[in-house]
Amino acid sequence: PYRQATTRKMDIDTILQADTLAAIIRQHGQSQPGTVAFTYGEEEITFGQLDAGSSRAAQGLLALGVQKGERITY
Repeated sequence: PYRQATTRKMDIDTILQADTLAAIIRQHGQSQPGTVAFTYGEEEITFGQLDAGSSRAAQGLLALGVQKGERITY
């Protein structure tokens, strides 16, 4: 069954300094890796885990030939 995901408040200074969502995740992943980014049911994902996963996805896209800044669709 579908459950509403919950989010955590982020430091407003971090958000204002970043120009992309990826930058916000990276900054929080480095400064507060153990902080929970979101929960879904019983599962918790930290900013460190989110940063690592998004970095792996980005590296995979680059390996496939996607250029930095290029738009992709899912």
